[in-house]
Formats: sequence, C-alpha cells, structure tokens
Amino acid sequence: MLCEDRGDEEEHEYTNRRDDMRSKALDNKTTLKANLESQVKELWDQFQAAMQHYESSTADKRSEFERLRDKDQKASTTIEHQTRKISKLQEKITALKQRLATLNQGTDDKNM
Repeated sequence: MLCEDRGDEEEHEYTNRRDDMRSKALDNKTTLKANLESQVKELWDQFQAAMQHYESSTADKRSEFERLRDKDQKASTTIEHQTRKISKLQEKITALKQRLATLNQGTDDKNM
C-alpha cells in the first residue's frame, strides 16, 4: 500500500509539474505573441510615418515633374509641326528655284 501511495503521489507530482510546465509554456507563448504583435505594430506605424513623410516631401517635385513632362510633350509636338512646315517650305523653295532656272534659261535662249 505504501508503494501504491508512493506511486500515486509520484504520478500526481508528475502531473502537477507537467501542468505547471504547460501553463508556463502557454504563458511564455502568449507573452511572446503580444511582444511580437507590439513590435509589428510599431514597425508598421514607423513605415506609415516614413511613407507619409516621403509623399509629402516629394509632392512638389512630383507636380513639377508632371508640369515639365506636359511642357515637354507640347514642345515635342510643336517641333514636329515646325519640322514638317520647314520641309514643305524647302520643297517649295526647291521647286521655285527650278522654275526660276527654267525661266532664266528661256530668257537666255531668247536673248541669243
């Protein structure tokens, strides 16, 4: 009987220690989870603050870029139109020079 009581006592002690260890492990897990969640939230808040700072500090530069891009697009269109206009004018000048040369040649032939 003494042996049985001792065995029951040891089993009871083992069960208590096991339950204590499980409880401590669960407490540790809960504490670690809360700490990690806190760190993640802090890092997320830092990221959000950095993102807002970046967006506010670059807003002027972004709008200036868009303004310059639009200006460049308009200038490119103007240059393209002017290039076509110059090309047409050069063709007209060439045609007029040929006509003038033909007329001069005709007058030279009549004068001779």
